[in-house]
Amino acid sequence: ATGSGKSVSKESLIQLVDKSPFEQVFDSFTAELESALKSHSVTSKRSLPKALQNACQSEMELRMQERIANNRYQASLSGEFEFYNDDGKDQNGGRRLGSSATAPDAGPTENLTTARMKVMYFARDPHRKQFQEYIPRMPEPLVVAVLESIASDPDFQDNLKADRMALVSPRVFWNLVYICRTKGFFLPDRTRGVDMTRAVEMLVPSLRAPGADTTFLHQRRRA
Repeated sequence: ATGSGKSVSKESLIQLVDKSPFEQVFDSFTAELESALKSHSVTSKRSLPKALQNACQSEMELRMQERIANNRYQASLSGEFEFYNDDGKDQNGGRRLGSSATAPDAGPTENLTTARMKVMYFARDPHRKQFQEYIPRMPEPLVVAVLESIASDPDFQDNLKADRMALVSPRVFWNLVYICRTKGFFLPDRTRGVDMTRAVEMLVPSLRAPGADTTFLHQRRRA
């Protein structure tokens, strides 16, 4: 119910929650513009476009981040990615990290949380392009601890899905991709693509426990 005593349907509440920041500001803009025109308020009419412009910019930035995340996800499935050690000096070089299940770990364990790795990968955006990112290394126990923390909260479990993880945390995403490659979590129908879902099921203690429900990892988000 609202303050006026009128009830609001569940469907209406869902529509309000699902609106993007741009749509919310646009609705506000429309209502305030109508009010400004009726009252002939010059100040209101001048200030409204700026709010709409800011909302539009935020929406564009979000869409760009989603596009980049999709590129990361594409690369993890195709296996078109490579890891390189990065000391921060040579942005075009670096020593390649292990790329197979038998490859040795790169660098001392105590330095993994501070060392960076360069990730080079290919994706269609919309044509095949090469991308690169610089990501802080995370030791496997830290990656597992982060995943376990996410798995323990039903409200955040969706972030364990590979496509979602690529958006919300590129650092965890690429470190998990590296773990998948070094430990041999590969997709059965591809020679180099990694199976991040299986890795999460096998690495996270609460999810590999007997009777653990991991069906949410295999459910696709609605468009």
